[in-house]
Amino acid sequence: MAKSSSPSATPSKVSPAPNIDMPSQVMKPATLLSFLWDNFSPEHLSEADLQFLSLASEEASSLSQWLARHVVGVGCLIDTDRQEVTPFVRSGALQDDDQPALLNFIATQIETIGEIARIGGEASFMLRNRLTSGGTHE
Repeated sequence: MAKSSSPSATPSKVSPAPNIDMPSQVMKPATLLSFLWDNFSPEHLSEADLQFLSLASEEASSLSQWLARHVVGVGCLIDTDRQEVTPFVRSGALQDDDQPALLNFIATQIETIGEIARIGGEASFMLRNRLTSGGTHE
């Protein structure tokens, strides 16, 4: 029987890989980014690599603004759909059971954006320290 390659609607529990001392976590983009950043040695990156990663903070800012605009739009659509003034124009989209799933998805996106911002900030800090100390690491 072939396994489905589509991701599940809910995050899956993962067990740590053998020989890695890491507690089981729910696999989400933010936990993956955190695991990767925290388990590799960014101090060995070149200045160009740190500069690239430091741009993640700007990307996180753009992502958060984009997400905010879309969340407001969805909120307005739900609000309009629920108004009694237009009872025959209701779409029924994002009602009842759909709302918790949407809110969980948005929370995951916000958490991921926060992790991207953290990585960008740490890379920027490391780059500034390296440049002010006069040490290069190309």
